[in-house]
Amino acid sequence: MNDMQDSFAAHRAAELLGTAMRDTEAPVMQMAGALTRISHALGRAAAASDANPCGCAHLKRDIAICIESLQFHDRLIQQLTAVRRLMGSNPSDAEQASGFMPPEGSVELF
Repeated sequence: MNDMQDSFAAHRAAELLGTAMRDTEAPVMQMAGALTRISHALGRAAAASDANPCGCAHLKRDIAICIESLQFHDRLIQQLTAVRRLMGSNPSDAEQASGFMPPEGSVELF
């Protein structure tokens, strides 16, 4: 390959990375929001039934697994962003360079 072909390939690869990263943003943000709402609802239900536990330990663990998976996704996006930068392509201003986790902060694991 010559320099022009190498440059084109790197540019195209960076575009594909960007597209793939953007395509994951909306569904991941929706899932993160839903898990946060479920977590808060379980916390309220547990507090309201101190004498009678809600019996939701398995559900809490499943939610924790989902949250851990979102955190993995966030780390992956950060790594892919670094790859894009090494290839000479920076994220646009509309993209969150640090990943796609909710801007209000991290989600606590029970």
